Amino acid sequence: MATTLKVTAFEISKCGYYKRGNKLPEFGQIDAILKNLTSWINGKTLVETKTTDVDGDSCLPTYCFDLRAGDKSKGYLLTTWNEVPMTAGGVQAASGSAAVGKVKVQFTEIARGDIPGFPSYFYFYPAKNLIFSLRPEGMGHNGHQESIRFMKGFIEKASRFVVANLAAEDVDQEILGYSIDGTAEKIEQLIPQYHSSPKKLPGEEEFLRKNIHRIRKLIKRDFLSVKVEANRSLMSGLLRNVGLMKDEVHFDEMSFKYEIDFSPTKAELEEIIKSYDPNTLDKSETGFKLVGEQEIHWLGHSFAKSEIELDLIADENGILPADQLLYALEKTAFKGLLHMATAES
Repeated sequence: MATTLKVTAFEISKCGYYKRGNKLPEFGQIDAILKNLTSWINGKTLVETKTTDVDGDSCLPTYCFDLRAGDKSKGYLLTTWNEVPMTAGGVQAASGSAAVGKVKVQFTEIARGDIPGFPSYFYFYPAKNLIFSLRPEGMGHNGHQESIRFMKGFIEKASRFVVANLAAEDVDQEILGYSIDGTAEKIEQLIPQYHSSPKKLPGEEEFLRKNIHRIRKLIKRDFLSVKVEANRSLMSGLLRNVGLMKDEVHFDEMSFKYEIDFSPTKAELEEIIKSYDPNTLDKSETGFKLVGEQEIHWLGHSFAKSEIELDLIADENGILPADQLLYALEKTAFKGLLHMATAES
C-alpha cells in the first residue's frame, strides 16, 4: 500500500559558528552537526531532546523523535515531535458537527509525562545543503519553523562544539564560547546560526518581471476548513484502539478563488513577490493572468515542491516508521527529489 507525501525542498543558508560579518562558518557545517546530533540522542528519552526553552503556549517545544543516517544517499532522516497545547484537563477537542453556539468540548486526558503532539519528517541531504519536508496527506503543517528552532537550539547549546560552565550558579548551563574540538583551549567567541528557507527555482518570477506590462489580473486561491481533522498522536491512537476515543465526524475543505483587475507597478509587483509566504503553498496561492493568455502564472511555481508516493504505510498510531521511510526514499525517490530541487538527474 502506498503513502502519498507532499514534498517541499528547503535550502540551508546558515549552519555553524560564524565570526561576526562572515558568510562562511569557521566550523559546524550541516554534515558535522547531523553526525553529532546522531550521537547526542543516543540513550536519551524524548523529553531530554528538547533544545529550546519556550515562553508560554505560542511557541511550544520540539523534540527529536527519531534520526537515522542513510546507507546509500549519505542523507539523514529526522523525525521531530511537535508539542501541542493542553490544559490541566488534558487536550481539548470540539465536536465538528455541533452547531455554532452549542459546541461541546471534551478533554482527552494525558498521562503524566506524556507529550501531546504530532510528527514531522525531514530528509537532509548535506552534500547539497538541502532539506526535504515530507508531509503526509491529511497533515496540515510540515513543522519547518519548529525544525529551525530545534536545530538552532542544538547548535547553540548542546553540540560537541559548545564550551560551557555546567557549575554556574542560578543557570543550568553558562555558554563560554565555541571551539572546534569542544575544549576551552581553543575557545572562540562565535555566533551560532542555523536557517533554512524554501528552495527557489529560476524562471517564473523573472518571467513576471519581464512581462509586467502584460499583467492584467491578480488571482488569489485559498481554502476554508470546515472539518475537524485530528492529527493522530501516539496517545490518541492508543485511546482509539482500546475504545476510549471515537473518531469525530469529518467535513471537507472548501476551496475558493477570486480575481481582480490589476496592472501593477514594478514596486507593487516586487512587494507581492517579497511578501509571498511559500510555507502556505498547499493552502494559499497567488497568481497573475497576462494579456492574451488563459494560463495562470502562480508564484508557487517558483519553489521546489512535488508529491510522491512511497511503498509504506503508517503504523496503528499514524506514525511513518523511520526505517521503512528512509529505505523507500533511497530506493525509489532520491533521484527524483534531487532533480526537483536542483534539476540534476
